[in-house]
Amino acid sequence: MQKRKGKVTVHAGEKIFNALGDMDTSSAVNDSDGLVDIRNVCVRTDLDAKERVMDYVRQIKNPYCYLCNGMKVKICFSGTKRMEDCLIEHIF
Repeated sequence: MQKRKGKVTVHAGEKIFNALGDMDTSSAVNDSDGLVDIRNVCVRTDLDAKERVMDYVRQIKNPYCYLCNGMKVKICFSGTKRMEDCLIEHIF
């Protein structure tokens, strides 16, 4: 985040990561029509780390639920931090 004239401006990347926390993974995995096949996602190595992650999230739409070769994949974490918190902490 950046402060400007007493206001806090949220970067677009932080908005993307904050939106990750609002994703409904329980119903998303049941509806494969809205899931993206990870084989169609291209990781752009020409981008810096922050832009690369934002581009990946934009392409995959929901990094917690996606398809891989037609199979539904649902990812969950058992740690104390959410994925988006870790990404924000290490990239921004």
